[in-house]
Amino acid sequence: MNKYHFNKFWNFLGILGLALILIVSVISEVPHIDKLNFNDKLAHLSIYLIASFYITQLNFRAIKIIITLIAYGAFIEGLQYLNPNRMAEFADIIANTLGVLIGTYLSIKFYPKLLEKLDRFLFNFLTKLFR
Repeated sequence: MNKYHFNKFWNFLGILGLALILIVSVISEVPHIDKLNFNDKLAHLSIYLIASFYITQLNFRAIKIIITLIAYGAFIEGLQYLNPNRMAEFADIIANTLGVLIGTYLSIKFYPKLLEKLDRFLFNFLTKLFR
C-alpha cells in the first residue's frame, strides 16, 4: 500500500516540475548573461535544490535522485549548447549538482516526512469538507 493518499497527484507535480525545468532551460530565449553572473548560478542551485528536495519526499532512493538529477541537468546543458539562443556552461552543471546535493540532504536530514504530513493534512481536510 502506498503511504500517500494523493500519490498520483504528487507524482504528477514532480513530473510537471521537471518538464518546466526542461522547457524554461531549453526553449525560452533569454538575454546574454555574463558567465560569472552569481544570480544565474544561484537560480540553478535553487531550482535543483527544490527539485531534489521534492523528489526525495516522494521516497525515491537518494542515490538514484542524485544521479538522475545531475544527469538531467547535464543533459539540459547539452541541449542548450545546441540552441543558438542559449549558452551552455560547466558552472551551471556545478550549481545544479550543488543544488541536488543540498536539496536531497535537507529533505532526508531535516524534513523527511514533510510531504507525508501535507498529504495527510489535505486528506483529512478534504474528508471533513466533503462529508
